[in-house]
This record gives sequence, structure tokens and C-alpha cells, in this order.
Amino acid sequence: MKFKPPIHRSKKGTIFLVSFLSIFALSSVGLAAFVISHNATEQTQGNIAIGEVKDATTHFYNVTLSEHTISFNPKKDDQSGRVRSDGVGDEILTTTLSFDFDHADLLSSITIQLELTDSIRNAIDQGYITLEDQTELETGKVFLVDGPSYTNLDVTHIGSPKREDLAEGKSFVYPIRFGWGSKFNAMNPSQYYDEDPVGKTISDETVASTLNALYHLLPSDGDTATTSMKVNLYANNN
Repeated sequence: MKFKPPIHRSKKGTIFLVSFLSIFALSSVGLAAFVISHNATEQTQGNIAIGEVKDATTHFYNVTLSEHTISFNPKKDDQSGRVRSDGVGDEILTTTLSFDFDHADLLSSITIQLELTDSIRNAIDQGYITLEDQTELETGKVFLVDGPSYTNLDVTHIGSPKREDLAEGKSFVYPIRFGWGSKFNAMNPSQYYDEDPVGKTISDETVASTLNALYHLLPSDGDTATTSMKVNLYANNN
């Protein structure tokens, strides 16, 4: 897909809005794969997809995510203990956004802004899952390019591009990291209920009700209006 962004002008210069959609179908994938007392629930799938991004000032090349599915599944190959995998899907909590861009000398910064669904935000607020840099990502996390001098270049995320045919080219890499929340002591539930001193004392009934609550809290497949998060990418002009 190609998106033609609008151009907004102000006395401070021109801000070129570049956006792409990462379809985070973060459904109850994974929770379905937890086996509690040898009983599994129905499984749904979640996918991530991105499109090509361009604007008149800078082009973005090879925009990719390292993983195309975020899965709240048990740890890989967890086949033992009270809570275990049913063998369908593994935990995938991180996907890394990466791309090259040109004309970095014309930009001051790049901003990533993540629009969470209500379901994902509720799961975070209620302590089931976490999202690293959540506040910054929701309001817009800024990565300095600061061309043409690059005095304040964000070298953690911006560096040398893989492509050699770019004018003032740079690369961009940023991991989007989800995790398990305080309800599970920041552990995968399959570990928490089998290994954590507190988790091991929790009854099977409570384990089942907690995981079922999370299963129903996270969105289901089929309605992209509620199952996907929108990632907006802004190239900010000097």
C-alpha cells in the first residue's frame, strides 16, 4: 500500500506527516494455548503487517517488522507443570521496526506514535500485560536526526543504512516490546503459576478464572476496528 500524506505548513517550517498501519491483531492468541488441568480453549490468531511509506521530502525503504505476530503464548516448548503449552504457538512479545530513509540532512527528528486499542490499554491498566515506553509511544516518541550536522543524532536507533544509493541516508531500528504484567510478577503465566513462590500457591480455579478473564479482555479476530493498533510515523522537517 502507498500513502500520500498531507503537507502542513507553519512559520516554523514544514512538517511532513508520514503514516503507516501496522495491523496488530492482538487477539486472545496465546491464552488459548495455555493448558490448565489439560483443558485448552479456542485459539485465534494475531498478525502484524505494514505498508510502503513515502513523502516528498524523505523516502522510507524496506519498512519491516521482525515479527508479524505478537503472541501471548506460553514459553516455547513448555510441556511440563500445572500450566503449559498446548503445542500451538509460542510467546512472541517483541517486534522490531526497521527501515532506511534518505535526505536525513533535511530532517530534525522522526516520531513514532502508537494508537492502542481500548482492549490492549485495559489489559495493561489491569496489570495483565505491559508495553515498554507506553506513555511516550502514545503521545509520540521522538528520535533526533538533527541534520545536517547530526550533533544530537539518536545513535541508539539511527545509524548507517544498508542501502548505498541514498542521499544523506540513515537507518532506523526500534523494538516495540510487550511483556507480562504485575498479575504474573512480570513472568509468563506458564512460569508464574509453576515456578513463582506466590504463583504456585494459587488455586487451579483462580488460575483458570484469571487466564479466562484475560482471554476475554483482549480483542477477538474479525473486527479490525477493535483488534488493531495504528502506528503513525512522522518525519519532522528542519
